[in-house]
Amino acid sequence: MQNLQMTNPTPITLEQLLTAREHRQERQNQLLQQYHCTLISLTINMPGKYKLTQDSYLLFNEAVSAIETLIRKEKWSILHQYLHAPITGCEGFWVIADHEAIEIKRSLIELEQQHQLGRLWDIDVFDPHTGIAISRKMLSIEPRTCLICDSSAKACARSQQHTLQQLLKVIHDKIANYRHIHTIADK
Repeated sequence: MQNLQMTNPTPITLEQLLTAREHRQERQNQLLQQYHCTLISLTINMPGKYKLTQDSYLLFNEAVSAIETLIRKEKWSILHQYLHAPITGCEGFWVIADHEAIEIKRSLIELEQQHQLGRLWDIDVFDPHTGIAISRKMLSIEPRTCLICDSSAKACARSQQHTLQQLLKVIHDKIANYRHIHTIADK
């Protein structure tokens, strides 16, 4: 596993964020067209204008480690892997041969639900035949809940139910707790 390292946090603009999303979609489409296989795409749920922080690097590296452990456990064949960290946030891509996107998505949802930091990861799985990301709704799985309350995460985000500071505090507290537990476990 390539461990991406922290640099100085740089604020990003909305324009940079939108351009990064566009480039990520282009990369996803290019990988789907090139390999005709299931594609896993990883980003981090990090609200605010700072996307590359100590916390986001930890989240990304833990997600990569968990995904790669799952890939080895399930004996999925990786045809292509790419990890990088533009100032707009860490991104990871894995092209998986000979496994159905729906089954991979189910496994990754389970991983997100079981891992202490999984709620902060955004793992999309694209079907190579349609190019569409497999959604929780397509699998009859409940949508994600808000990090702060029990409402739908999308509804809270849309209505801006919680402040950025509240969200960042919850995220930071989750990560601090994870670090504390793993520091104790490592002793």
